[in-house]
Amino acid sequence: MGRFQSALGILKRAAEIADTAGDSQLSGKIFLTILEEVKNFLSPGEITEIYKEADDRLPNVLDPENMSRLRACCSLRSRKCRYPQQGNVGGSFEQQVHQRESELISAALEEAGGSVTRAARLLD
Repeated sequence: MGRFQSALGILKRAAEIADTAGDSQLSGKIFLTILEEVKNFLSPGEITEIYKEADDRLPNVLDPENMSRLRACCSLRSRKCRYPQQGNVGGSFEQQVHQRESELISAALEEAGGSVTRAARLLD
């Protein structure tokens, strides 16, 4: 688990540096890479957060490759939230509410084709 945290920290730092340097598209691609490479270690909430970071930084018009990557990450979010891992079911009332919110956000993102703005409108 220590290597995962280290890798995650390095990738997030790289995204931050790219963003600070004015290359928000590269920053968005780095967040997509995080989702693709370390998805098995992320909670549904972390996946939601990182997906939003990627979507916020990528331009509205994406090339087919990056659009496909973004959609695949959205799909990943939906699957992980809908089918919780064994031992991840239950918990406190607050945890269950958080889990249900994640599921609703995932479903809205999937229905909106990965657009956070359209998903937010669906949830409003």
